[in-house]
Amino acid sequence: MPAINQNPAQIRAAHALQSAKHLAGLKDDDESNPTARFASLVARSGLLPALAFALETKEKNEPKRPAFARIANELAKHLSVSPVNGNLTGTTVTGIGLFANLVSKDSTHLRHSQTEALAFLSYLKRFN
Repeated sequence: MPAINQNPAQIRAAHALQSAKHLAGLKDDDESNPTARFASLVARSGLLPALAFALETKEKNEPKRPAFARIANELAKHLSVSPVNGNLTGTTVTGIGLFANLVSKDSTHLRHSQTEALAFLSYLKRFN
């Protein structure tokens, strides 16, 4: 729960610090920073396509891109308590839950979610 009188940037930064601990040492197959790559994907393609890419699974329901899937889960945690729009109230706080929630909302909600996601990811990629 955010402290009283914290602005959205402070809340994002605090969540990013916490998420960075959960994602410590996370690397892609090519040893690059997957958080920066995921942020680029969101900026370039949009939040829904980026989530779909991150959450794509193999035959045994394992993520094709485990690093991206973990980042999507951390993003879902942030957006679930974001004071800007509180995306996931009453849903499962995972990347899949976020995706399911966003496809059921209007375009304004999706735009706000994408803006908040990019703001959060800009902090997270610096801590990761």
